[in-house]
Amino acid sequence: MFAFNFCGGGFLGIGPAYYLHLYERVHGTSYLKNMIGLSGASTGSIIASGLGVGLSGTDLYNMYDEKGKEMFKRYSLFTRLTHLSCPKYNSINLYKILDSIFNTMALDDIHIPIFIPAFITDRANSEKVFDNDDINQIKDAVISSCSAPTYFSPSGKRKNIIDGGMFANDPVAALTGGLNKKGISNYKVVSFVTSMFVPDDPSCCGDRTTLGWGTYILKNNVARTGYFMQFLAEQMIGKENILRLAPFIEKPRDMDDVSDKSKFEIISLWENYFEQTVDTFHEIVSQ
Repeated sequence: MFAFNFCGGGFLGIGPAYYLHLYERVHGTSYLKNMIGLSGASTGSIIASGLGVGLSGTDLYNMYDEKGKEMFKRYSLFTRLTHLSCPKYNSINLYKILDSIFNTMALDDIHIPIFIPAFITDRANSEKVFDNDDINQIKDAVISSCSAPTYFSPSGKRKNIIDGGMFANDPVAALTGGLNKKGISNYKVVSFVTSMFVPDDPSCCGDRTTLGWGTYILKNNVARTGYFMQFLAEQMIGKENILRLAPFIEKPRDMDDVSDKSKFEIISLWENYFEQTVDTFHEIVSQ
């Protein structure tokens, strides 16, 4: 038995979806019957929820391939100039895509445990993890987890919910903790680090302006994946039970670059990484 975890990272989500697509080209989709849990933050919540309602990795890869540019459709220049608080992208486009996938399905329509983090801005206890017990529709939980500040507007009826990456861009600890609470044991986790692995950056030292710190936090917390949640998950189920998949890249990639060049580079990185790791992946998911 295994569970999937998908980190946040915008359009970089095409990489893990492509990895699953490559696996399915050889082995089909029967491995998904062995899946006993899911978690995903931000773009990872799209993948996790899609698998939860019966889509394949190939279905999800095709969605990113065909709809990626619609996901990140900018507001007009006039709107951005006349509304200084306007984010880069119109979340209505993303919501329409989510509606076409999930329609009116609710979280309890997903029949294995799923955990989707979001951040509620107007309450003291801001951290929120959507799960199967929530009454929300899947598309509403997902758009909440995807609402990265400056990229998309806050979601929810009061426009009070933002990206789960604010506290858990890697929700693997929510997954292991949630499964343990349900009494599920003796499983392994395959964790996809959507934003990939980048080397140390010695330039990120010293004091910064308020704007400088804000930019740093956005890029390195919301848009990147650290190790703390991985550490917590390892304490719960053991390091040997988590396969962390994170291709190495020389420098961070923009999570909203949906150009054909960027898409080709991302899938090429994941294809090479697939060849290096597929045997270990297959050993876990085929049991």
